[in-house]
Amino acid sequence: MNITGNTIFIPGATSGLGLGLALRFQAAGNHVIVGGRRTELLDRIATEHPGIDAVQIDTADPSSIEKATQQVVAEHPELDTVILMAGIMEFEDLHTADFLETAERTIATNLLGPIRLIAALVPHLSSRPSATIMTVSSGLAFVPLPATPTYSATKAAIHSFSQSLRVQLADTSIQVLELAPPAVATTLLGQENDPHAMPVDEFLDETMSILEANPDATEILVDRVRFLRFAEAEAVSTTFSPCSAVVFDRGEWVRERLADSETGTRCSGGGEEERREPEEDLGRRGQHIQAEQHSCHREQQRAERIADHERPRRSSLITRRALPVLSTETTR
Repeated sequence: MNITGNTIFIPGATSGLGLGLALRFQAAGNHVIVGGRRTELLDRIATEHPGIDAVQIDTADPSSIEKATQQVVAEHPELDTVILMAGIMEFEDLHTADFLETAERTIATNLLGPIRLIAALVPHLSSRPSATIMTVSSGLAFVPLPATPTYSATKAAIHSFSQSLRVQLADTSIQVLELAPPAVATTLLGQENDPHAMPVDEFLDETMSILEANPDATEILVDRVRFLRFAEAEAVSTTFSPCSAVVFDRGEWVRERLADSETGTRCSGGGEEERREPEEDLGRRGQHIQAEQHSCHREQQRAERIADHERPRRSSLITRRALPVLSTETTR
């Protein structure tokens, strides 16, 4: 993908990473059309950022997708790129059937939405000399978060669909990219002040740098997500900071600090962790569901130093350790 001279439609770009990418692509010399449900946000973006166009779209509604894509193609026949940012992420408790409504809503938005957008836009994009479809999965597509099972499942499905789409469209002018963010400090699930989440500007800077340096890339992976992306292939344990976790306590999902005595680990101010196995019983805190990662770059360096004969012994640890921090991306 060339990062300049494109006409780009970004459904799900009224906040968070979607809006951040829209502004970065505009600054790089692209004509950007943002999409979202809330007209007041769309109007504000268009006013505050002259040159950006806006279209109302609800990616969970098939008729809205049809109407919006027809409008975008009619008003911008030079459209050659779509970035499928719209998505939602919600906690689910699978102990009862109450989660079903959340699961269906998540599937409609995160999976059917992108598929319907692709179906609506492929005929036009394939008529362009060069075009791009960028799907958005997540680090949780590869190592799921138990607290958000349907979100993780939809992102795994987006990864799989993107691979098949890339193969099938190989005989067209359309390039298929997959962006897989790690945990980023957006307002999604209240992570804007999470010290373990990747700063938004840092994520955007690295993403644009990858796109510029590797125009033929198929997966856009910042350093902080690589240990999740290749966790299964590497077959090594990953290190997460258990100092801040999501726990299930008396029927409600809460975020809280876990005491050192409960996790069996010691954390320093710099986020380093002494590698000891956590205690089996977390006591009154309830079931320990999710621990957050702190430095995947250091973990990657450690993984690279692991000798082959050590891998079988350590690989089993990945099934016993907590899974990674909540993934983030822009809401619809």
